[in-house]
Amino acid sequence: MLRRFVDKQMRDGDRVALLCTGKNLGAFQPFTTDKELLRSAIGRLRWNPFSRTGLSGAVAAEELEMVPILSKTKGYLQSLERERALNEYAYFREQVAVAGTFNALDGVMQSLAAMPGRKAVVLISDGLPMQPTGSRFLDYLSRFHRLIDQANTAAARIYPVRPGGLDTRSMTADTASSRLYYAKDSFEAREAALRAIEKKAYASYQNKQAGLEVLAEATGGACFRTNNDPNKALALIQNAQGGYYLIGYTPAEQAFQKDGDRLRFNKLKLETVRPKLKLSYRRGYFGLDEKDRQPAARSRLEALTQALIRPLAADPFDLALEVESDGAPPTLMAQIHIDPRRLRFARNAAGDYQAIIDVLAITLDKYGNLIDQSDRVFTVSSPPDRFEAARVKDLVLPYNVALPQAGGYQVRLAMRDAESGQTGTALQYVVVK
Repeated sequence: MLRRFVDKQMRDGDRVALLCTGKNLGAFQPFTTDKELLRSAIGRLRWNPFSRTGLSGAVAAEELEMVPILSKTKGYLQSLERERALNEYAYFREQVAVAGTFNALDGVMQSLAAMPGRKAVVLISDGLPMQPTGSRFLDYLSRFHRLIDQANTAAARIYPVRPGGLDTRSMTADTASSRLYYAKDSFEAREAALRAIEKKAYASYQNKQAGLEVLAEATGGACFRTNNDPNKALALIQNAQGGYYLIGYTPAEQAFQKDGDRLRFNKLKLETVRPKLKLSYRRGYFGLDEKDRQPAARSRLEALTQALIRPLAADPFDLALEVESDGAPPTLMAQIHIDPRRLRFARNAAGDYQAIIDVLAITLDKYGNLIDQSDRVFTVSSPPDRFEAARVKDLVLPYNVALPQAGGYQVRLAMRDAESGQTGTALQYVVVK
């Protein structure tokens, strides 16, 4: 699906980025027009067994094999314990997966907010529930509200795509394990149990798809979840970016008043005189003042870490990485190129111009595992009579890593100008032979 998009659907000049909502940092690729870099990132994608789907079907098949051979009383009690354990595990797995999705999208929206123009975020997912499975008292509404507000502020539309194609909702080992079923029961009892399982499976499916529908509807995107050709959905999303109207207005002061302790959600509605014309637009906004959207002051390490892990982060310093390898065992030798004109220099006690640069760098293998981490501080100074001449030359900082073996590696770094507080990032892939 993704390879086909890059090979046949990506157009010249399109800037595309790729990242996972799970743990695999090795598949991350910032915005680029280079198809080879995107193909390389797609090749590093790995299925995550700790996802919302996971291995539940295999576990369910084992459960079905065990239930009929257990005795009536003892087997019933043992199956209850096993079902409760499976449900608790599924609930925990869902919590982790949902949190990973929201955290990744949160970082995406923060990065896109600093970029001009209109953006499209394609979320390839099997589902995003509005409410935790098996809970009537908890929900993810606050996370949905925050994400929708961030997307609308960043002028980004979310297009969820479910890659599983048409869902027949037929019985599977996974759905059959959602309720106890005994072969020794009467025909009527087994029939009623099967109907209950089908009903529960349908309700679970609807709950998982509801979140995707909400994200698409609230941000002006579209949800594609009943299509056997995901690349057709990608083509429709691509065509939807061809043109749009930009309408603005000044809201009343009441729009920013709170409803008690909660932010007010102000609904928007657009109508057209052409009855067959379908409108896609953001459905509203939260009455949050711009000064309240600014992030709180962060420490040096917090700022560097956030820049390092935040996807698609902006780079105000025009950073560049040159990475080579040599020796046995292999060693990565990286050079960080910085444009000094982007730094903010201040006079020190001796009267020289000085800039302090914080650099946090990590090296990951092709599976996203951490190989090395470096946290360093560089001080650059120049006397006043040489300052202007020194500023036009690239500033080069070293970063060397001893590698355990040959293979593919990713070098990622975050830089912070101590005087201005601005951060920048750079990333480079290298294959060591």
